[in-house]
Amino acid sequence: MTKPAARQCLRVSRFFAKEQKSTRPSYTVAVGIYRARRTGVSNHTEIQPMSSSYVRAQIRHVEEVIQSDGPDDFFTGPDHDVYEVLVEHGPAAAFLDWFQQEDPYDLCRIGDTAQFIDLGSAKSPHDGAVIDFTFDEFFPRWLEAVADVAKAHLARMASTAIDALHDDP
Repeated sequence: MTKPAARQCLRVSRFFAKEQKSTRPSYTVAVGIYRARRTGVSNHTEIQPMSSSYVRAQIRHVEEVIQSDGPDDFFTGPDHDVYEVLVEHGPAAAFLDWFQQEDPYDLCRIGDTAQFIDLGSAKSPHDGAVIDFTFDEFFPRWLEAVADVAKAHLARMASTAIDALHDDP
């Protein structure tokens, strides 16, 4: 994601975090490329138990929001879809942190909830997509994402310190 797109995503994410009123977030995520099994009967994703699974999440489509000028549902923001990532087992907070950083769908997280918005990405997830990792698959991915966030935080602190030195007479 480019820097301007990331800033826009952050602004939109903060806007929707204020608009959303949710209690304790539920966690679910799924990506169809990771061990998702589709059933032919009802066209839904069936989650199969795997003994080696460390973390498993499913992505659910919550709602589609479109512009409206009606008196009951006035909304002039961008059209978007809301998805919720439900972590069925495993470390939910760690998974959501990883998913927010490495999201293959270019979704924007809504605050600290398990909800993400899609502003029209060509890579939208399908409802019920599943992401399933063993510990050996998940830990290096999570560690890399957390390290990237820490590096960005250190770079911001260094930049702030350098700016303070230049501003000091």
